[in-house]
Amino acid sequence: MAVKRVCVRGVVYRLRMNCDADAGGFAVQCVELPGAIEQGETLGEAIANGKAAVESVLTFRANRK
Repeated sequence: MAVKRVCVRGVVYRLRMNCDADAGGFAVQCVELPGAIEQGETLGEAIANGKAAVESVLTFRANRK
């Protein structure tokens, strides 16, 4: 299982990457934000979608306050 570091809003987050054999692509989950889960047909797409998921979770948390 590989981990990719990504920067969102000036903070580094880790995306855990897995091959999604059932869906035929890749899945990523943010280690620091377990609710940030995404997938993509390619690894690059999954990482980009994972960054967007981190952004969404951060926005959701900020709006709850």
